[in-house]
Amino acid sequence: MKRLFSVLLILVLGLSLFGCSSSKKESSKVKDEKKKTAGSYEDYPEVDANILFAICVDHKYGYINIDGEMVIEPQFDDAEHFSEGLGAVYVDHKWGFIDETGAFVIEPIYRNVNPFSEGLAQVEEYNRYGYIDKTGAYVIEPQYVGGGSFEDGKALVQLEGGKFGLIDHSGNLAVPAIFNDLPDFHEGISRHYEENAIYGFVDESGNVLVDFQYDSVGEFSEGLCYVEKDGKFGYINKKGETVIDLKFEDANDFSEGLAEVDVNGKTGFIDKTGKFVISPKFDSASNFVGGLAPAATDDKYGYIDSTGKFVIKEQFDRARAFAEGFAQISIDDKYGFIDMDGNYLVEPIFTNAWDFKGGFAEAEEDEDGNTAIVLRDGTVYKASDYK
Repeated sequence: MKRLFSVLLILVLGLSLFGCSSSKKESSKVKDEKKKTAGSYEDYPEVDANILFAICVDHKYGYINIDGEMVIEPQFDDAEHFSEGLGAVYVDHKWGFIDETGAFVIEPIYRNVNPFSEGLAQVEEYNRYGYIDKTGAYVIEPQYVGGGSFEDGKALVQLEGGKFGLIDHSGNLAVPAIFNDLPDFHEGISRHYEENAIYGFVDESGNVLVDFQYDSVGEFSEGLCYVEKDGKFGYINKKGETVIDLKFEDANDFSEGLAEVDVNGKTGFIDKTGKFVISPKFDSASNFVGGLAPAATDDKYGYIDSTGKFVIKEQFDRARAFAEGFAQISIDDKYGFIDMDGNYLVEPIFTNAWDFKGGFAEAEEDEDGNTAIVLRDGTVYKASDYK
């Protein structure tokens, strides 16, 4: 799905759109009846029963409900899933918002938008970003050169001159606009770099907590953060003290008590003392989630447990960490999803796919940009169901 958000946000997918026609067809459900891990998914979010999913059918977007029924026929050049009762749609090179009947409640007049979040939507007009309510009235006037949606009461903005900060719902700066790049607070601390691209860390008031001295840094997780200096990686605590010496070729954030690091071209996992719990023997690996981590040997990925034992055998060309109980995998350039037992939720049938979030995942059905929605029970709604 094409993301026409602020230029400051990471664009996760872009598709070229062309006019065409479509017709309604009753959706089909593709289910895999294999066993799933009993009870292990209860803590993950269920999809909103009232959500309407945007789906691309022959280069036009429409909306389906959770039962797969086409409730708004494909007619838009681009669209986002419904959020807080409204859907962002793109028509004639402008964005607006529709209700569940497909009627415009906010006319398409904006160059860019973000979906509604916490009652407000970020919109771009006259090359400036502001925030509107659900009537289309500006709550925060267009004044920023970039920004993002509200989350936990704050939204990222970029001011004239290029500095970044965070505002509250009234448009007041909740975090001062002192950042040269996107502030990314974790555990109350954000990395920050000076003009010479040397990194340190600050708190939400802009106070320096860790002096500027590192070539690159990660984010604080479980009280520690990886840092790089002169090509070597190690870990510091929130006081800026080096707790694991800078001696690794690469490093990643801690997750579930372990961090992925590289030594002599191989990847292993260390604990918070810097001791190897899983020796560096993998060609590649990623973070632990739910007790499992993707890891590769001989160019094939499987999933290991916290002892380093493969519990899902090496068989995939690509593999990502689990998200909401399911992992995105790839074989022969086709993508699918597995559960935490290694059973297929959906076999590799997609040309691309994205992690589960909010109880569902998005995928591309083919190279033409036709999309699909995957639910946690293995139900798949594909664009081809509606042609």
